[in-house]
Amino acid sequence: MLQLHSPRLVTRCAILLLASCATGGCSTLPVHYQDSVTKVAPGNPVPRELEKSSLPTYVLEPPDILLIDAVRVVPKPPVKVQTLDVLQINVPPDYTFIEEPIAGLYPVDADGTVNMGPTYGRVTVAGLSLEDVREAVRKHLEGILTDVQVSVSLAESAGEQQIAGEHLIGPDGTVNLGTYGSVFVAGMTLEQAKVAVETHLSQFLDDPEVSIDVFAYNSKVYYVITEGGGSGDQFAAFPITGNETVLDALAQIQATGFSSSRKIWVARPAPDGLGYEQILPVDWNAMIRGGQAATNYQLFPGDRVIIEEDRLVAFDTMLGKITTPIERIFGVTLLGSQTVQTLNRLPDGQGRSSKLSADPATGAKLGTNKNRSIGWFSNPGPNGAHDRVAMKSTVEEVRSRFDSDVERFSSLETGQSATIDAPLALELIAEAAWATTPNGQRVLDLGCGAGNFTLRLLKQQSVREITLVDLSRPMLDRAVERIEQASGVTPETIQGDLRDLDFAEASFDIILAGAVLHHLRSDEEWQRTFRKIYQSLAPGGGFWIFDLISSPTPELQHTFWKRYGEYLTTLKDEAYRDAVFAYIEKEDTPRPLIYQLDLLRQVGFSEVEILHKHGCFAAFGGVKRC
Repeated sequence: MLQLHSPRLVTRCAILLLASCATGGCSTLPVHYQDSVTKVAPGNPVPRELEKSSLPTYVLEPPDILLIDAVRVVPKPPVKVQTLDVLQINVPPDYTFIEEPIAGLYPVDADGTVNMGPTYGRVTVAGLSLEDVREAVRKHLEGILTDVQVSVSLAESAGEQQIAGEHLIGPDGTVNLGTYGSVFVAGMTLEQAKVAVETHLSQFLDDPEVSIDVFAYNSKVYYVITEGGGSGDQFAAFPITGNETVLDALAQIQATGFSSSRKIWVARPAPDGLGYEQILPVDWNAMIRGGQAATNYQLFPGDRVIIEEDRLVAFDTMLGKITTPIERIFGVTLLGSQTVQTLNRLPDGQGRSSKLSADPATGAKLGTNKNRSIGWFSNPGPNGAHDRVAMKSTVEEVRSRFDSDVERFSSLETGQSATIDAPLALELIAEAAWATTPNGQRVLDLGCGAGNFTLRLLKQQSVREITLVDLSRPMLDRAVERIEQASGVTPETIQGDLRDLDFAEASFDIILAGAVLHHLRSDEEWQRTFRKIYQSLAPGGGFWIFDLISSPTPELQHTFWKRYGEYLTTLKDEAYRDAVFAYIEKEDTPRPLIYQLDLLRQVGFSEVEILHKHGCFAAFGGVKRC
């Protein structure tokens, strides 16, 4: 065992141990930055908050905008009179008619003449000097008056461009004065620019005078650079007005989280050959929490306010760049593994441990065959579709089952619990019927059950005639009771098989078929039923369907049926799922959605629309336009 006999050695070891604990996370060691630049000496007068100074004389540069207004714009002599000029012509009243004096402003018309009135007539003056105009007017008046004395002056020159308004200093350092050309002003003060503009205009004008001011100070800016913590720096430039401080710059960027870095400084541009950089360190805590103005420096053109990144954030970003691709690879691998495990749980690729019900007619397990199809999705037997239809329930068996199931179908929550998205489908069908047939008053509900579809339609629009069709008399009675209570309308009822019914042409505006068409068996039954429905619709009427559907693609058939089984299992349990599958296998012969859409078009529906599809259920229909 090591023994320490020297008190000084013990003290040093204790200090070293405390320092080691501190580096382990108890506290943060102070970091001393080794700057490679020379800081501005404390004694130098650096303007700051409460001790600001005026900026140097402003030097014009692109893209400043100047406000230039001409105070004196007089053409150089000799002045030639032009069209649209205005002349001041005066003749002493002693030499004119008392009723018609010649004294006033006379514009030069488009034909180059001045009109002095009906008595004195017109004189051509365009292109003449003022002296020539005076002589031409005098000679013209001598034929009318005696001993005429005339004076002529130019009151307004229409041909001279006015100089007024905003003028942008272009990239070449000049301002454009229109017909007078361009003047170079970059690098000049306002006084120097005024002299330059007036000197240039003196080529065209007699002793010109202009006033110049800066309309927009665009050329002098300061910069704010925020280090991005490994995600790239943010850079912003702001025009300087002469009053900004470091705090103003930080407020401009509206950055969040920059205060997590306590190192902020101002880098001030130094003239070439100075030999060192000018760095003004900012004390964030003193400036913000203490309100000290010592480091809240006034900013000058070209200053860079730099906010250092948070080292921990930068380290976290660097780790993210390294680990994110690895996490993605692991995620894809895990997803693939879970998919394989899920498929292996299914019988024949769908679950060997699943409980499968037996078909009542054949005793075969539902859901298994060599083609990985399930239940009523399996391939037809040796005799094709005929064998499959022959196994289905008879009309009397279907009627008997519905007669004993009225209470369950009297509520959407129980009657349609095994149907995916039934409430949404009812809502979409009601809205589609109202949108396409807003004035429809005659409704036919095929396979109405307890009246759920008609009741939802009545919430959307009022109708005066309702006809209900169903195999079950108890179902019809319950539907009538509910509809009378909801709307006051007493529906007409027809107990029977929809395949055996015939209706007059154009006798209905809206026909509903909710979960009924899947009882149709052969192609001939489907085609005949759709034709009868189309003929019984009035022009502009709509036929709207919500039903169980199959898929013509075996792979998708398998996928939809598997998802439907999962949905049924979540409602109750696997036994409930198997019971529903057995019922479908016994009673239903659904057709693909594409088949039914094509059939709608074949019988005459010009507009066919899918309202909603979710797996093996769909809401759709068509509108009769002719």
